Amino acid sequence: MSITGQNLTIRNCEFMGWFDANGADGLYMANCTSHIGNSLSGVFGASIIKCDFSGGDDLFHITRSNTRGHCENVLIEDCWFHDPTPQEGDHSDGLQVRGCWGLTIRRTNIDMGPWFRIFGTDVLNAALYIEADNDGNRDVVLEDVRLNGGGITFRYHLIGGAFVVKNVTIGPDWHYGMFTGSPAPTQQSGNTVEATGDPITFTASN
Repeated sequence: MSITGQNLTIRNCEFMGWFDANGADGLYMANCTSHIGNSLSGVFGASIIKCDFSGGDDLFHITRSNTRGHCENVLIEDCWFHDPTPQEGDHSDGLQVRGCWGLTIRRTNIDMGPWFRIFGTDVLNAALYIEADNDGNRDVVLEDVRLNGGGITFRYHLIGGAFVVKNVTIGPDWHYGMFTGSPAPTQQSGNTVEATGDPITFTASN
């Protein structure tokens, strides 16, 4: 389903199939449940509040639109992303961001669950993948976020602006590593390993 209207409010809805909010500026979505994966494409101003996303390959995309360009000023707050259902050949992400200038994620749990393969091949990529494509990403804030699972739990690539990472917890189900990316956050504090409580310092690792 394609959502293209401006300044729409969507509340208390259940989605059984993929939706793409393409150019739906000013979207406000709250208390919704989706079972197959969703996307924002070229949206200027969107708030996703208290929503539950599960199922499918990638649980949620924030990406560039061919007609509108990158997304801007997206807020995700008090949401739960969980239980992807990838197929053979997939590289599943919880939240995949590729083309967003201004992203805030607060009080949100992105949980890919325990590591598994399909027919001996990897199918889980990252809980949160801020990817260097589609105009790149800038001005990203993570606060009070739990990330769990995937090959590498947190992958990040920004082209500029602020990169604030505070009170992020990395869960136990990573397979190859907890994080990789660049640059290092411009501000970070209170980030920990869930299993031990040890502090994490996110660095520019590639």
